[in-house]
Amino acid sequence: MPRTLPNIETLLAELDTAPADAMEDQDLDFKEWPERSREKAVDQVVEMAVCMANGGGGTVVFGVRDRVVGRAGALLGVPAEIDINLLLKAVYDRTDPRLTPVFEELMVPEGTGRLLLMQVYGGLPPYTDSQGRAKVRVGKDCLPLTGSLRRRVLVETGESDFTSGQVDGRPADLLSAAAMEHLRDAARRESAPEDLLHLSALDLLRDGRLSFAGLFLAGHPDALRRYLPRYVCSAIRSWTRPPRPACASAPSPRPATCSTTWRPAWAIWSAAEPGAAPTGRYVPTCTVNWPAPAIPSATGASPGRRPRPVFSVS
Repeated sequence: MPRTLPNIETLLAELDTAPADAMEDQDLDFKEWPERSREKAVDQVVEMAVCMANGGGGTVVFGVRDRVVGRAGALLGVPAEIDINLLLKAVYDRTDPRLTPVFEELMVPEGTGRLLLMQVYGGLPPYTDSQGRAKVRVGKDCLPLTGSLRRRVLVETGESDFTSGQVDGRPADLLSAAAMEHLRDAARRESAPEDLLHLSALDLLRDGRLSFAGLFLAGHPDALRRYLPRYVCSAIRSWTRPPRPACASAPSPRPATCSTTWRPAWAIWSAAEPGAAPTGRYVPTCTVNWPAPAIPSATGASPGRRPRPVFSVS
């Protein structure tokens, strides 16, 4: 999230003991204003707007020289003739999708007496300039938005879901019968509809194709090693506290607004055959609901406390 003016003023007070670049962060950058070329200065504003938007948003303070200790040497300022409205128009016209950052003035006694804050709010990246060039904020740096970084941004923002992709090959050759039985047993314990429990693995497929999510959950070890060579299978049960503690003392029947449902987060372990040695990182997870009375008998833990993991395989 963008920084506030009071927050920036507090940081500027520390310039007498530390350079500006030491205060930079994922959501904050200080930039010296290029006085010799207005075109270069506008290019820098557009570039930083794209970088911050792709990184989730943040604040850019123009008119500050980094790697200099002392306000007098660091706060050079922005020329008074620089029009904020023209900067806003330049960013809007030269970004795709269009960006509309908020510009604010911060008056200081040093330099030109004026700093400019550009507040960039994160949206749905990736953003580029009008020529298709883009950078993304990673830590304190603006890095070129290369193919791998672009995929990462798309996944993190939900614009791209790797697990929804379809796996090449015949589903019958990709699925594990033992894993499917484990899943049916788990569904049966959760009172799944009988007609669902009696469907075959192929009947459960959409358009007759297996997705990577399905491969995570019920893939044969050979298929997992081929298509997901760096996967891991683990199983952990954990519970959160009841969302409404006051419901414990509510009269019976309890009002609809009270909830005593415990929500264990399960990482499905049945993606591998018994005895298989999973390796890598991918951990498929799903969420199921258990009623609170089942907790003590299932784990030996008292209500209101987080039980220790029941087991973990990795």
